[in-house]
Amino acid sequence: MNPLYFLVLALNLTVSTIGDALAKFSSVTNNNNWFYIGLVFNIVAITTFMLLIRMGGLAVSTSVTLLLTILCNVLVGIFVFHENIDTFQLVGIWMGVLAIILISNAYKSFI
Repeated sequence: MNPLYFLVLALNLTVSTIGDALAKFSSVTNNNNWFYIGLVFNIVAITTFMLLIRMGGLAVSTSVTLLLTILCNVLVGIFVFHENIDTFQLVGIWMGVLAIILISNAYKSFI
């Protein structure tokens, strides 16, 4: 895959996670300014997401990007906002990790 694809993917994950964290911070502090700042980050995330689809196709790019975004947001929720996850949610998170490995063909490097 093109190295530019991975650069855009990293940018997308970064701005999307920041935007989502700011939306959560806005609800915790009841300060709408954080919501509007997060909205700007999410607009950039949507733009980079569209670039990823153009560069890598719809099926794989969408699956990998959305699953990685979910995992990043789960980590932020746990470590920054101290949210608790139960056993079934943890199983779902690990299934998401497995899905990323299978969808991106990363397992082939171990065979």
